[in-house]
Amino acid sequence: MTVSAAQPTYFPTLDGWRAIAIVAVMASHSLQLFDTRGVFPSQTMQGFLRNLRIGVDLFFAISGFLITSLLVRESAQTGTVSLRGFYIRRAFRILPVIIAYLLVLALMSSWLPGLVAPWEFPVTILFARNYLMHWVGGATQQFWSLSVEEHFYLLWPPILVLVGTKRALRLAIFGVFAIAVWRAADSRYHFFSRVFSEDAGVLYRSDTRFDALLAGGIAALTLDRAQGSFDRVRSWPVTGCIFVVLALAVAEHVRAAPSVLVVLFPLLILSTICRPSSFVSRALEARPLRWLGQLSYSVYVWQTLFLQVPQTSFSQRALGSSPTLQVGAYLLDLGLVFGCALVSNKVVEGPLRRKGRELAQASDASRVRTT
Repeated sequence: MTVSAAQPTYFPTLDGWRAIAIVAVMASHSLQLFDTRGVFPSQTMQGFLRNLRIGVDLFFAISGFLITSLLVRESAQTGTVSLRGFYIRRAFRILPVIIAYLLVLALMSSWLPGLVAPWEFPVTILFARNYLMHWVGGATQQFWSLSVEEHFYLLWPPILVLVGTKRALRLAIFGVFAIAVWRAADSRYHFFSRVFSEDAGVLYRSDTRFDALLAGGIAALTLDRAQGSFDRVRSWPVTGCIFVVLALAVAEHVRAAPSVLVVLFPLLILSTICRPSSFVSRALEARPLRWLGQLSYSVYVWQTLFLQVPQTSFSQRALGSSPTLQVGAYLLDLGLVFGCALVSNKVVEGPLRRKGRELAQASDASRVRTT
């Protein structure tokens, strides 16, 4: 397998997919508001909204694809990969908004007792939140998924560098199957909780969720081959069929849904990247979606504080009130989410992200030869 050094570093459709993912996650987190007064009395609609949390699975697939494609392209162009540069860029991309968010929580907790427990600060910074989920309703609960991604970032790039792209592809395929088997077995027999703790559910732990990121990596490692396949097959029937299967997986409880989504989301990503002229690809590249996708990480961090935490959410406090008041409170919460995300992105994340890129470019001390 060869990987083209001419592959782009930016895939516009990924911003559109990020926008869809964050909208899905926020809709799932808003279920309690809509359900309280029977705004959506249908059980099917309630199940649909609840299961839109699969937006996190889409985020995983995007992250696995993007990180792998960037590393592979760097290796193909230069024959080396700067792990130090990679981790500098990741640190300056991921940490600033987390630190800003935790500082805001620390300030707010002085007049809102119970908002955040002291143990949540070190656990969040150390990316162990997904193994300590016993306070599911806490203001740092969203960091479970970021912990999974950070664990992937720590393990996958060195593996890719050490074994090379061909072996990495085989290893990733094996990993997807192995993790799916382990997740099914642990869901049934609870091996992990017998040894460690009941706090970490099977859907939160890195050892049971890495397959979603590895599948995104597989898509990146096979991008050139997939390009030829999608050139021979019109993409809209493929994309349409995948959407139908996704809708069925979301609307009904399917035990194998996590494993099904692990396969489907990378296929969706590939179908739009390889056919940028298709209707779905053009729709994903619409300016509003791209804007929301580029802001999605900030929105994901801040949305928990205003949509899910009773002490700080206007819509949570308005539960039991009139539907009009609930909707108004919800719109106010959304405004706070996007306001904080915009300020955070402009004042904190943007400048530090640029600084991280500068430091990464200036550092080549950890460049190693790939096989």
